[in-house]
Formats: sequence, structure tokens, C-alpha cells
Amino acid sequence: MKVCSGIDEIRNYIKEVNLTDIVLVPTMGALHEGHLSLVRLARSVSSNVCVSIFVNPTQFGPGEDFGAYPRTLKKDLDLLEQEGVALVFTPTPDIMYKNNQTLIQNQTLSSILCGVSRPIHFGGVLTVVAKLFNIIQPCWAVFGEKDYQQLKIIEKMVLDLNFPIKILPGPIIRETSGLAKSSRNSYLTDQQKDQASGIYKTLLLLKEEVAKGNLDQKAIESLFVDKLKKYPLLEVEYVKVLNNNLEEISTIEKGTRVFVAVRVGSTRLIDNLELL
Repeated sequence: MKVCSGIDEIRNYIKEVNLTDIVLVPTMGALHEGHLSLVRLARSVSSNVCVSIFVNPTQFGPGEDFGAYPRTLKKDLDLLEQEGVALVFTPTPDIMYKNNQTLIQNQTLSSILCGVSRPIHFGGVLTVVAKLFNIIQPCWAVFGEKDYQQLKIIEKMVLDLNFPIKILPGPIIRETSGLAKSSRNSYLTDQQKDQASGIYKTLLLLKEEVAKGNLDQKAIESLFVDKLKKYPLLEVEYVKVLNNNLEEISTIEKGTRVFVAVRVGSTRLIDNLELL
């Protein structure tokens, strides 16, 4: 496994060893089973898997957890070597953003859901992903469905900017309790983690309600808020029922998802589930 930190370094290596058919898995490190499932999906497409590890400062707003975000590079590299990854890119902010003045944005899809409370977040995501695409020049890139809004925004960027890259979605990986795996789960106390498992349990209740014939968007959203009151440590930031293209609907139909953000103390967790 080759580890590169410089842009010229990784470009030259790819050229020297004639690394083709690359699958890119962008991450911010602190790897867990969710990330490794994306690596395995990537390896099912090509043996030339490249994983980037970069805590991207431009997607963190003021007062967010950029400084506290877990950084476990040695452990991450050990895990990736065990998974048979060919190449790892570990740049620093100075390398990625020296004299940077350009930002990529999607004003429409970035203005809803997580974009309401994190207005600069997706501009930072799109910019760093575009830079990674241009540096690595992969044929495919893998993104998890836990960050479903991010996945759809990146798919739209690839389409709009004519990147010759196929985006591969990876399913949400969960703890045995149902809590969606996230690097930010490490912030939670045992009590908080136990209550946070109520997010998925409540999402499943909504799915059951839809299966019984309740197809009213607003009623399903209200039901989530009501049922989550069972868990006093959890505070709903948003709950929204949209179609799988993040478009507004009034009646639940096939492909409809429910999207939620919930705060557990100072930690913000997101999740989503297809309802029908």
C-alpha cells in the first residue's frame, strides 16, 4: 500500500505505476465499519482502490468540531492495509488549499436539510471532492447513503460539471442497536449512545405506519417528533419526508425517504430511511 501526502507525489506515482481503473473512497479518517464497507464495495469494482484521509476545514462552520474531530491516522492506515487498499492520499489543508479562491456550490440542494443549520458545509464538500477528483482522476467514487444529501449533491455536481466518473452509493452500516455508524459516535457517552439508538427505532416505527397506509407526509413528520419524546436526551433539529431526489412531496410514494438530524448533547447525528 502506497501512502502519499503531496499532490505531485500522488499524481507521479499513479503515472509511474500506470494505475488505471481507480476507485476513490473519500473519507475524513477515524475509520469505522461504515467506511470499510465502502472500501469493500470499491474493491468489488476494481483492485485499484484509493482512499483519501483529509479532515476538510472548508466544510466546518464557526463553532463546529473541526479541531475536535477524531484523527486516528496510524490506526486508519493499518485498517486500510488489511483491506488491500492500493493507495492512500493524506494531504494537509496547506497542500489542498494554498491560495485557494474558488468554491463550488449547489444553491438549491444545499439550502435544505443539513444546509439550513450548516450553510457553508456543502460548498466545502463539493470543492474538496472536485479537487480530489481532479487530483486522483478515478473512474468511480464511493459515497455512503448515511450522508444521503451529500451523495445526491455530489451526483448532481458530477452530472453538471461533466466529470467522467460513476458514483457508487454504499448502504448505511449500523451498530447492533441500530444507530448509524459515524465517527462522531465517539463523542457520545454510553447513556447518550443508548438513547441515540432511539433514532433508528423511531424511523422503523414510521416505516411501519406507512405500511399500514398512512401516506401523509406531515403526519409522518409529526409522528417522528412525538415518538422521539420517549428519549429525553434527544432533540430534533429537523425531520423531513422527501422523494429520493430530495424533492418536496405531499403524499408518500415509492422511493420516499425520511431524513432526520438529532442533537444528543453537543453532538449532531443524521440518519435517513426509505419509507416505501
